[in-house]
Amino acid sequence: MNKKLIFTIIFISVLSIGLMHMGSISASNNGMGIQFDANDLNDANVIQSEDEGIYDDYDYVDVNYSTNANSNPLNRFFYGDTVDIYFDGQGTSVSNNFDSNVSYVLSYEVLDFVSNNINNSTMDVEEMKEGVQKICQKYGSDDCTVNVDSIIGKDQIPIIVWAQGASMLPTIQDGQYVLVNKTQDIHVGDIVSVNSKEYGGIMKRVDKIEGDNVYVVSDNKNVYYQEINGELYEFKGLCTWVDISEIEGVAIQY
Repeated sequence: MNKKLIFTIIFISVLSIGLMHMGSISASNNGMGIQFDANDLNDANVIQSEDEGIYDDYDYVDVNYSTNANSNPLNRFFYGDTVDIYFDGQGTSVSNNFDSNVSYVLSYEVLDFVSNNINNSTMDVEEMKEGVQKICQKYGSDDCTVNVDSIIGKDQIPIIVWAQGASMLPTIQDGQYVLVNKTQDIHVGDIVSVNSKEYGGIMKRVDKIEGDNVYVVSDNKNVYYQEINGELYEFKGLCTWVDISEIEGVAIQY
């Protein structure tokens, strides 16, 4: 057997072993996932019912959350570190491509952070991404890409609220569910959900915008009177000034 033939056989053998090794990498990484009810999380279900008050117009809807720790070393090699967050209006899912020994824990921590800030009216989607990137740094990633998507589009955060009271009649009925886009990009005429420091959770229509001050009004213009303990009281829809930081989002479906 000549030297050239021997070299060819050795080269083919080494190449075959290398291909077998490469095949085992992807075959052994199928990802992992879990679905659970919000009641199984400790403090993860941040969307809670607001305390009822005379001016309260809505409660947050209890939702289910999930986390999907889907690590794949090949994806990480080609695409870098990524965390994907998806909002479906009633829950949140989180996935990432980190190594399996941290992927699951990372997804839980990101989910907890998102859950605790989804109703923070001062936090927009970019600030949410920055917060998630700081979490990724704890796990050794200084350049993680955070992708946010939802049923209403990329980089949009939907919130479902439950309207209470008659102040927005006839536009929004008492007990009606309203889909809200979490944003402070508002215009006169928009119906907005407001986390008012004075009145709590209210839903009103934007009537004026003067810098950071927003005047919101009720659609229901009816006025009625009621005698209570010998005193005559006037009842009408709330109209008030709020700060732009108190605006949680714009109603997009009701």
